[in-house]
Amino acid sequence: MKEPLYIVFTTVPVSYQVEKLCRLLVREGLAACIWVLPPLHAYYIWEKSSVKSREKLLIMKTRKNLVKALFQRIQAFHPYQVPELIAVKADYASSTYHQWVLNMTTKM
Repeated sequence: MKEPLYIVFTTVPVSYQVEKLCRLLVREGLAACIWVLPPLHAYYIWEKSSVKSREKLLIMKTRKNLVKALFQRIQAFHPYQVPELIAVKADYASSTYHQWVLNMTTKM
C-alpha cells in the first residue's frame, strides 16, 4: 500500500512575504509543491472583535509522516498567534503525481 498523501492549508496576511517560507518548505523536502492563491477575505472573531482581513491561502502537498514536521516549521515562521493549520488526507491521486510527491519529500 502506498503512503497516503496529505493536503495542508494555511493562510497568511496579504502583506506577508510568502515566497521565502514556500522556498524553505520545498527545499527542506517538507512539501512537494505549494500553491499560493490570490488574496481572499477572511471573516472571524478575534479577541471578542469581528475581523475582516485580506489573506493569501497556501495549499501544500506532502506525505502523511511529514504533516507534524510541516506544521511545526510553519508555526516557527507564521505571523499569526494562532495560525490555521489543517491537513486533509487525499483519497486519490494519479499514480505518477503520487510518486512525484513522494520523491520530492523526505522521510523523517
